[in-house]
Amino acid sequence: MLRITLDEAIAYEEEIVERARSAMNFESVDSIDNDIKSNCKIIEIQHWQLIKWLKELKLYKEAEEKGLIKLTSNIDNFIYCPYCGRKLERNEKNNE
Repeated sequence: MLRITLDEAIAYEEEIVERARSAMNFESVDSIDNDIKSNCKIIEIQHWQLIKWLKELKLYKEAEEKGLIKLTSNIDNFIYCPYCGRKLERNEKNNE
């Protein structure tokens, strides 16, 4: 299976957004053309959101690599304070 980096995934998604934008640059002559433009706009919006999530994930991963934050998983019985990094026990009753 081919593995890609976050940067490669972001670049790929940016390419999809650009293709969707360029595909909308024509004059509509009928309702089919309007549907095509509408679908391209939906693709642009969805992939732009994905780009934002990927960039956010990249920032979190970079911060974790620098030791600024600790990303937890659902299996941990503790969480980390986002401000000071102190380990806190998770309240099992309220899942807090």
